[in-house]
Amino acid sequence: MMPNPSTADLATTVKQARTAMTTRLSTAICKLQQQTTRDREAKGPMWVSRVVLPAPREDDARQTVCDAIKILGRGDEQYICPTTEDVRAQWVGHRAGVSNAEHEPVMSEAEKFRCLMREVECRTTLLYMHGGGHLYASFPPYICRTNGV
Repeated sequence: MMPNPSTADLATTVKQARTAMTTRLSTAICKLQQQTTRDREAKGPMWVSRVVLPAPREDDARQTVCDAIKILGRGDEQYICPTTEDVRAQWVGHRAGVSNAEHEPVMSEAEKFRCLMREVECRTTLLYMHGGGHLYASFPPYICRTNGV
């Protein structure tokens, strides 16, 4: 653990940073990715309705990215051009009348979406699309930051 920057000298900080960068991970990266992409139950005063947006049939976006890599590269890069995948997303909204400890209701995602929409008080809509980072940084901090939008 790095000491408080206000009390650490530069040499100590650099030494600790080098150690952190050269230390081998004790957990395989694929295991870490699995942990961050698993779905968690939503608790408390929020509706969460999960949705899967299917990958487009046309290949234009993927091909444009792969072409840009070729054009901007040196020519000796080796990579596999990724496939276009479905996108998992969540509709998130306030759920009135429940405590912070309340469990997510057992119902279909379509029914959760209908319940969410019944409680909407504002025309602004946000659709969260993310790669799993919210497993460790839960929804509420992000929702609070968007209240004024």
